[in-house]
Amino acid sequence: SLITLPTELRREILTYLFRTTHALPLPIKSPTPLPCVILNLLHINALLRHDTASLLPTWSPIWFIPTPTYFTANDLTKCLPSITIDGIRRTPKLESICPDIFAESDKHRIPWCCYCVGEENWTYPELISAWASSVPCLPDGVKDGIGLKGVYLDITPTPRSLRTQHRITFYPFLHDKRTHKFLEHADDIIALVRQVQAHYNARIPVHLTGSISAKSGSVNYILRSLEYTYNFVGTYLDPKIGRFAKLSTAVSRIINPQVAAQFLARGTPHPLASLRDVKWSRKTTWQYAIVADMEWEERAMWDSRVLAQFAGKKEEVLEMKRVGRERRKLQHCVAMDLGLETEGVGEGDERRVIVRK
Repeated sequence: SLITLPTELRREILTYLFRTTHALPLPIKSPTPLPCVILNLLHINALLRHDTASLLPTWSPIWFIPTPTYFTANDLTKCLPSITIDGIRRTPKLESICPDIFAESDKHRIPWCCYCVGEENWTYPELISAWASSVPCLPDGVKDGIGLKGVYLDITPTPRSLRTQHRITFYPFLHDKRTHKFLEHADDIIALVRQVQAHYNARIPVHLTGSISAKSGSVNYILRSLEYTYNFVGTYLDPKIGRFAKLSTAVSRIINPQVAAQFLARGTPHPLASLRDVKWSRKTTWQYAIVADMEWEERAMWDSRVLAQFAGKKEEVLEMKRVGRERRKLQHCVAMDLGLETEGVGEGDERRVIVRK
């Protein structure tokens, strides 16, 4: 077991539970709470509590800063999560910071892009200006004696609240052409990057980071304007990943128009034609998109087809196959929209959905 391992090996294993990034909260708290995983380690037993206390001062994540107020109205070192253990105050290192430029933005304002009313109504000059005003207050690795080694600027063009949602909501927002356009017009980001670099006088490296759609040319636009003297160390998101699959599109695939036309030519309706008249609930369309995002779209379509066929037959009871939790949730949703009744039976791997009329 973990607690019987040698101390060095045990602590090395525990370090994998300490994340490489940590976002400070909004609203500001001083000090901020420790991550739940670290708090849990502190409460397991005395041995792991002692190990965690020893590791905490060595923890050096990239600190994501959601608002410039952390710099202008606070001592950042006092905002870091810390805890007193055995009479000693334990605080992580402050070696890398990452101002999250658009963390406080409005998701409805970014894709608006109504060019007829002027840039100031759909870009964020006031937000960028606030970050620019905070640059003189950035911690200095030389003056403050905190060992700052790197500065990152997160230019993900979404509010923080959107990034914590399921990726079928977050990713399509980033892939939206209006989001690309927004970031390409934020020329003041370029001035901000140069201002941060001047503050540190090239003593500390400055990098661009964030999550950007692979379809967007915004990063290349910024790097080109900066004469490629900076690196982008973030993530380019593939448009094929995290897409919001539409149930209405699936229905069109299930009921092939050519096959449906052949049925009509014979004077009989397509056996699944009723699917086209169903008013799918928001819960059902959302659940379908989640299952499809798990690379189970064909299986989701199969479930929908089976339930629609059952709705048009004389049988009174249908027992669905044993499947995972998300597919079971979809089966319940589709059946309810078809006017059927469902119940879950069985435990664990034997759990399945029973459908009744």
